[in-house]
Amino acid sequence: MALQSKDVDVIQKVDSANRSLFKDGFNIQDVAGVRVLMLKANHTEASPLHDKAVRSAIAHIINYDSMAKIIGNGSTPGAAPFPPSANLGYDAIANKPMTDVAKADQILTQAGYAKNANGVYAKDGKELAITIAIWGKDTSLYEEIQQELKQAGIQCNTKKTTKS
Repeated sequence: MALQSKDVDVIQKVDSANRSLFKDGFNIQDVAGVRVLMLKANHTEASPLHDKAVRSAIAHIINYDSMAKIIGNGSTPGAAPFPPSANLGYDAIANKPMTDVAKADQILTQAGYAKNANGVYAKDGKELAITIAIWGKDTSLYEEIQQELKQAGIQCNTKKTTKS
C-alpha cells in the first residue's frame, strides 16, 4: 500500500479488515462519520408499524452497537437516531438509544399485546409480524435485525427486492 511504502503520508478510510497492517509505527485516528443508515417504516393502517407502541418497542429491541459492528466491521460505535449534536468533533451522543428488551416488553404489554404459546406477541388473536425488504449482496444487517426481533417475540420475515 502507498502508506506502507511511504509514497504518501496520510490515508483515509482504513477499514477494520486492514487495520492490522498499520498497528506498528502508524497512528490511526478514528473520527465519527455522518453516514446514516436507516430503516423506513410503512406507517399505513394495514401495517403493524402504524402503532407507535410497536415502533417504539422495535427501537428498544434493536441493538445499535451490533448493527455498527456489522456495518463498520467493529470500527464504529452504534448510534441512532441522527442527533443534532453530532457535529464534527462532538464526542458524546446524548440521545443514543439503548437496547432494552424489558422496556420493549413493557411498551407492548401496555399496548395490549401478550406473548402467545409460540412466544410471539399477539393482539386480538393476530401475531405481531413485520416484513423487512432486503436488497444487495450483504444481507447480514437485515438478518441480525430479524434475529433480534424474533428473539424478543416479534415475527420478522424478509423479502428480497431489487429496489428500496
